[in-house]
Amino acid sequence: MTGAGVYTDKLSGTVFAPSGDALEVGPNNIFKRNVRLLAEMDDGNFLFMQYGGRTKPNEIFTEKAAKGEVVNGDEVYFMIQPSFETSSLKYNWLNESIFVGKMTSVLMPTAGADGQVSYSIAKVS
Repeated sequence: MTGAGVYTDKLSGTVFAPSGDALEVGPNNIFKRNVRLLAEMDDGNFLFMQYGGRTKPNEIFTEKAAKGEVVNGDEVYFMIQPSFETSSLKYNWLNESIFVGKMTSVLMPTAGADGQVSYSIAKVS
């Protein structure tokens, strides 16, 4: 993962190595995500984020991904369940909470370019 970041109204930071993601395509063509990332927040605190998730590709997703076009969140089922770990007291609320997320836009990686994904993540109350 290069050039990645964590940007919200409550968090802002830069992802660094070792971080990465894996995508498993199941026999029913459902994409299973396995993502682990480390981020240094702008205030110097560190955050570990991991998430699994599912994407159910459809015709729109497949066509846009093949053309290198951005797929919007309302065009495909693409959900995640992130969890966070930090030793920071400032961000301790992340350790104690459950979250769900929906992709808002994705550009799939190609041989010549990195991919990019954005999520809307909500705390479950």
